[in-house]
Amino acid sequence: MRFGGQAKNDFSTLPDGTLTVNEDALTKNSIGAYAVAFYNPWNFLQIKTGLRYQYNSLSISSFSPMLSFTANIWPQFKTFLAYGNGFRSPTLMELYLFPSANSNLKNESVDTYEAGLEYSWYGRYTLRIVLFRNLIKNQIQSLENTIPPPLYTFQNSGTADQLGWESQLNLTLPLAVDVQLSYAYLEPDQLTAFNPQHQYKYTLSYNYRIIDFYLYGKFIQNLYAGNNSTQPLSDFNLLNTSLSIGLGNFSLFFKMLNIFDRPYEVLPGYPAPGRQMRVGLRFYL
Repeated sequence: MRFGGQAKNDFSTLPDGTLTVNEDALTKNSIGAYAVAFYNPWNFLQIKTGLRYQYNSLSISSFSPMLSFTANIWPQFKTFLAYGNGFRSPTLMELYLFPSANSNLKNESVDTYEAGLEYSWYGRYTLRIVLFRNLIKNQIQSLENTIPPPLYTFQNSGTADQLGWESQLNLTLPLAVDVQLSYAYLEPDQLTAFNPQHQYKYTLSYNYRIIDFYLYGKFIQNLYAGNNSTQPLSDFNLLNTSLSIGLGNFSLFFKMLNIFDRPYEVLPGYPAPGRQMRVGLRFYL
């Protein structure tokens, strides 16, 4: 895979006269391969292992192994253990494009260990609980610049040992109604920037014939814009809704975001949008 581009901006500059856009032509070549194997030593146990290799021309290639064990103890109940390594290469924008770019960025990587269980009953309800540990290295974050301008730059943020747990409850109710409730708790170590400690998410959906209706939202607590619990942001609760009606190859949709017009920030000093309404038409070939 090869991708790249060239930006152009002849008029916007920083106070020192530096262009706000890097006008150099930039390209990045990338190729990857992966292999996955499954093994069932007994009917109730599945072992899965895999390996991924990713090369790119920025000299930040990576190997990513994974291994998991899933035991179906009885039809309604299963447990699992898993290890996986993941990575993300910096984008051309993060490396070069705007003043916030940093050409010295490294791959971010994470080793994740999980243990969990899943229980289903009556074929309509499912509960899933997962405990996890993330060992993070070089996470790419947009953080406050100690010597502005610019105000924020992309930075590798060192290492962190994060612990947490997640739960999710899915309910299939009568009259084509589904409910999903989830909660996530995270001890982010020193990487507190944009890693909330508590996240509650909820969705109610109705899907029948040509109508798809969703009411969904989230409640965020203990959110920071900086690492080491600096630059605290206020807790917020957002509720959204969407409705779409299918008409053959067309779909008419309506969305209302932040229904109650809650004030909140995702960056200090930059208020997020209030109530928004969107109406549109999709056409399917």
